[in-house]
Amino acid sequence: MCSYNAVNGVPSCANTELLTTQLRGNWGFDGYVTSDCHAVVDIPEDHHYIGTNDTTKAVLQAGMDSDCGQFFQDNLEAAYLSGSVTDHDIDTALSRLARIQFRLGMFDPPGASPYFSLGAEDIDTSDHRQLALEASLQAMVLLKNEGALPFSKQTQTVAVLGPNANDTTVLQGNYHGAAPYLITPLMGLSKYASCSYAPGCVNVFSNDTSGFDQAVQLAKQAERVVLVVGNNVAKDNPVAEREGLDRTFLTFPGKQEELIEQVAAASTKPIVLVVIAGGCIDLTAAKSNAKVGAILWSGYAGQSTGDAVAMTLFGDNNPSGRLTQTFYPQYYVEYNYVSMFNMNMRPDPELDYPGRTHRFYNGSVVYPFGYGLSYTTFERHLALDINHTMTYDQLAQWITESQYKPVDAPIVGTL
Repeated sequence: MCSYNAVNGVPSCANTELLTTQLRGNWGFDGYVTSDCHAVVDIPEDHHYIGTNDTTKAVLQAGMDSDCGQFFQDNLEAAYLSGSVTDHDIDTALSRLARIQFRLGMFDPPGASPYFSLGAEDIDTSDHRQLALEASLQAMVLLKNEGALPFSKQTQTVAVLGPNANDTTVLQGNYHGAAPYLITPLMGLSKYASCSYAPGCVNVFSNDTSGFDQAVQLAKQAERVVLVVGNNVAKDNPVAEREGLDRTFLTFPGKQEELIEQVAAASTKPIVLVVIAGGCIDLTAAKSNAKVGAILWSGYAGQSTGDAVAMTLFGDNNPSGRLTQTFYPQYYVEYNYVSMFNMNMRPDPELDYPGRTHRFYNGSVVYPFGYGLSYTTFERHLALDINHTMTYDQLAQWITESQYKPVDAPIVGTL
């Protein structure tokens, strides 16, 4: 799929170097290329790269075969009748599309492919539901654990608090179908203990703090407290995280920071913070708060989110997820710290520009790309025999041969 952006000044869907030379030539791609759904329209209307007729010709000759959007439907016929687009242009794209269909067996006789026998009963099977749960379990990223997790199986009462604790609309993010069920953290935790519930905030965007008192009271009474916060992809809210919207801050929306502080202060034991969100959030305050004993990043983990959260908190799932992005502090987007007028990835000391992404950004972070804890502890025992010597080459050979030995295998030798 060719995207909305331009590469070296040429829109991706009209970029011959990208789609033909690199993709098909150097990488040996043998499929078809479709556009992102507004990417072709962007070429004349937003990039102002070339006109409409020339755009139709340019994308086909660059190597794009199918338009996800409306552009070809509105403009391909006129471009063909004007002679701008030729039979060869169309035949090339159609042949690539047809070859994929043949490879998929779409023109095989009935019964020749095992896929012809599949019906509605083969959707949402028990195996599919188990796979959805497994995906949710693997999505759990443990960011902090100061002895707060896992919960004892003897835990009787849990206060499940926060605006995302029982909100089914937040679990799937966006670009999703209709799930057969949606299990919230409250539903999942209720399978392990007796749970009390208060949202604290009406939703993640609300500035109404009238529900704080109830949440605080429940936090005082329960053995353990789980506070579920985060973000949302609500289309009707200007501070949500979604396609086509740039967030202008990295902190929690609404009054969630205050809710975290008050609930943590009221709880008799350090609380567990569960974050359901997609983009990074500045978790500096929670990370440094001694009354926040653990932070679990869930993401939008789908229909089994609640079960995955509960199984992780009660130790039936050893979290193995890792962050797919760098978590930056709020000042990353403040005071023009990372200029939106500079799209370079590498740092530039002369411009006081810190760079972008985990590879090049040289400033401080809240949590780095790839970060994640588990409940497993590791020990490595090394023993040195000072009476034996070896060369560097011999040591390198020994390391190569010994890398799969048990952890208590001694390192022998001195240099």
